[in-house]
Amino acid sequence: MKKKITNIILNIKYNHVVYLLIAVLFTNCKPIKFKEHFRIDNQDLKVNGKVKSVTHTIIFEDKEKDTVKKIYLYNGNRYPQELIKYYSDGPLTRYFTYEKGKIISDSCKSGPISYVNKWKYDVNGNNIERYRMTNGKVTFNKKTAFDNRNNKIERLYIDNGKLRDSIVFSNDYKKRVMSSFNTKINRINKTHYDKKGNIIFNNYRFADLYYKYNRMGEMIYKKEVNKHRGYTNEYKYIITYDNKNNIIQKKTFVNSKLTETINLSIDYL
Repeated sequence: MKKKITNIILNIKYNHVVYLLIAVLFTNCKPIKFKEHFRIDNQDLKVNGKVKSVTHTIIFEDKEKDTVKKIYLYNGNRYPQELIKYYSDGPLTRYFTYEKGKIISDSCKSGPISYVNKWKYDVNGNNIERYRMTNGKVTFNKKTAFDNRNNKIERLYIDNGKLRDSIVFSNDYKKRVMSSFNTKINRINKTHYDKKGNIIFNNYRFADLYYKYNRMGEMIYKKEVNKHRGYTNEYKYIITYDNKNNIIQKKTFVNSKLTETINLSIDYL
C-alpha cells in the first residue's frame, strides 16, 4: 500500500515538472514584437492617471539657455488630444485623433498651409500605412508589410508619388536580430534586440550604436562609435518620475556634459 501511494506521489511530481517545463517553453517562445527606432505614433506620450495637461519646458543648456515650450492637452485621456507649441512668431496647434488606442490622424495649419498625417492599421494593430497630406495633396507615403509574428518584412518610402527607398527585412528570432536591406543603395544594416523587443545594438556601415534602458523601458544610455570618422559619443539620460510613474524631468548628457533639460509640469484632474 505504501509503495502504491509513493508511486502516485512521484507521478504527481513528475507531471507537475512536465507541465512547468511546457509553460516555461511556451513563455520563452512567445513571439517578440521588435520596436521601432523613433516613436511617431504618440505611444511614448501615454500618461498614467487622469491628466488635464502636461507642459514641456525644454532648456538647451549649451545654447545660452535657449528655451522651447509646448503644452499637451489630455483632458482626462491616456493620450494627448492637442499639442500647442510656442514659436517666436506665435503658437502652433496640432490636433490628434485616435481609434482603439492608436493614432489615426495628426493635423495642423500654419498660415495658408495645412498638414495632415494619417495612419492605417491591419487587424493585428500593425501600422501598414502612414501618409502626409499638404493642402489636400499626398506628399509622402510609408507602406509596411508584416510577417505572422507582427514584425516588418518590407517597407516602401514614397515622395510625391515616386519611390524613394525600398527596404526588405529578415528576422532571426532565435538570435533576436533584424537585418534590413536597402534595395536602392544595396546596403545591409543589422539591429539587435533584447527579450522585451528593445533595440540594444545597431550595426551600420559607418557606425555602431549601443543602447540601455531602465525598468520603465525608457532609454537611459546610448553610445555611438563612428567607424568612418573615428570618434565616439556617449549619451546619458537621467529621468525622474512622479508617484504615478509619469516623467517629470529628463536630463541629457553628451560625453558627461549637460546639453538639454526637459521639465514636465503635470496638471492632474
